Amino acid sequence: MERLLQREQAARAVYLDSDAMLFHDVRELFAVMPAGPRLFCSHAHGPAVAFIQDSLEPFLDWILAKYNDKRFLDEARLRCEKAMQAGGMVNVTDMDFIEMFINNGTGLASSYPNDLPIGHIDHCIFGACDEMMSRPSRRHLARKHVFWRDDGRTFRPNFRTASDGSLMPALAIHFQNGAKRLIRRFNRVGEDSPLPRSLRLRYYTWLLN
Repeated sequence: MERLLQREQAARAVYLDSDAMLFHDVRELFAVMPAGPRLFCSHAHGPAVAFIQDSLEPFLDWILAKYNDKRFLDEARLRCEKAMQAGGMVNVTDMDFIEMFINNGTGLASSYPNDLPIGHIDHCIFGACDEMMSRPSRRHLARKHVFWRDDGRTFRPNFRTASDGSLMPALAIHFQNGAKRLIRRFNRVGEDSPLPRSLRLRYYTWLLN
């Protein structure tokens, strides 16, 4: 990502997990982010939809420094060994590094709330904690309902709030784990589908509910 930013002489970029889909103009999303920090991730510190400003070099340098930190490595190794003895697994992941970087006091990274004035950035479609209407899921506690609307040009996904059922625009959706099977060509590029738009809209709403 850092090399791409340099090559394209870009000041900003959005990183998406391969199973995350964006449904909004990123320029408007950047407009609600503060100007200072270099890296923004969701309040759960997940990198499914990460916003990058200026450069990732401070973050990359910080990661490399942690691998030269003997105390950090010893503590991580101890946690891993204890987890393995209990039949589990604890790794140091990208999410861990992002969370530590956000909390290291430099102000170079920050978390953003998933509920923004213009809609909701979903960090996990199985996240029942987001207070959106959801349905029981076999392998997870719940999976969010997604309601589609046709604005005349594209199909726009929406969630409904659990409190009053009002529509909340879905700015991005993270189709995590088994929900990857629900990813479809919601908004086709090029020749449109031979199926009527109204039929496709009903199908997509049925598919995700």
